[in-house]
Amino acid sequence: MNTLLYNRIRRISVFKKIVSFVLVVIAVATCSTVGQAATYQKGDVNKDGNINIFDVTLTQIYIAGDTLANFTLYYADFNGDGSITVNDISAIQLYMAKQLFIYNDFFYTVANNTATITNYRGTAKKLSVPNYMYTDKQEAIKVTAIGNKALYGKYQLTEVTIADNISKIGDYAFANCKNLTTVTIKNDKCHIDSSSFENCPISSFKFG
Repeated sequence: MNTLLYNRIRRISVFKKIVSFVLVVIAVATCSTVGQAATYQKGDVNKDGNINIFDVTLTQIYIAGDTLANFTLYYADFNGDGSITVNDISAIQLYMAKQLFIYNDFFYTVANNTATITNYRGTAKKLSVPNYMYTDKQEAIKVTAIGNKALYGKYQLTEVTIADNISKIGDYAFANCKNLTTVTIKNDKCHIDSSSFENCPISSFKFG
């Protein structure tokens, strides 16, 4: 057997061992909560009660065209956009790195001790965007902005009320919300981009 062929076979063997090890670790982690009460949430695709690197790996395998027995499709749509893509993986990774946070189905980022809403994965028809987000430690963070495309295409929305701490609504923030007819913005000095409510059938728009 020539050296080139030998090295190729060796690399394949090592790769298979690595994959097998990863799958065993995932299986052990999944089984570790058997008999325990676990709270499942979006992103926890193996239902072990945690969102972690195992969920990222399983989602990557699914997107690559394969599935495993311990992959739960329902929990894979982490960002709630109706599809399972690399965007879900990116969101999970940011969430794990504590660069992205979740409160009451709102995704938000924090800078200078204020929060910007970046996404909403809930299904409310009548939505109130609050003045504050709360951390896991119940620390209040003032919401000052709704980011670009944060609620883009949320077809279920019919009415939205935006709290008075919010001073900016970004580009296309509510664009293509096809059933959004009523908008109330509590802060009459809030900056609204010309595209913020593009393609929304708004019949009632008021401040205060």
